[in-house]
Amino acid sequence: MTYTLTREEYSYSIYDENVKPIGHFVPDFGTSAEDRIIDMITDEANVEGGKLTLYFQKLPAEAMSLEKFVMWAQSILRKLSVWEKYQLEKNKPVPQISLEHGILSVIIDVKFDQPAELTKKGLSKALDDVLADLHNRQMI
Repeated sequence: MTYTLTREEYSYSIYDENVKPIGHFVPDFGTSAEDRIIDMITDEANVEGGKLTLYFQKLPAEAMSLEKFVMWAQSILRKLSVWEKYQLEKNKPVPQISLEHGILSVIIDVKFDQPAELTKKGLSKALDDVLADLHNRQMI
């Protein structure tokens, strides 16, 4: 599967081959100073990783019975246990969960094998192995 990145100020939106948004990546700039981050992006500096947020599950839009909700929640917990296991295999902290625009998202720390250039091409190449692995495991 092919993924495309689009820069959005200080993060990069990730789209699948159908141009469907699947998440975003925030590089670890090593600083929170806005002017330094802008310089790093302008200079196409290298980063060693960052936070990868992947959209996980839309929240139900309509009301449902308690029984159906419990089944839905148990399904989410099973899927999250796969993410937890993945992180443990990679010797990384357990994933964080966030809620963005009615979608549950999974956030994991990513460390590249080699520093990646702060360009769409450089970050795409660096994230490709991670995204391919997650795709092969049917996690995205």
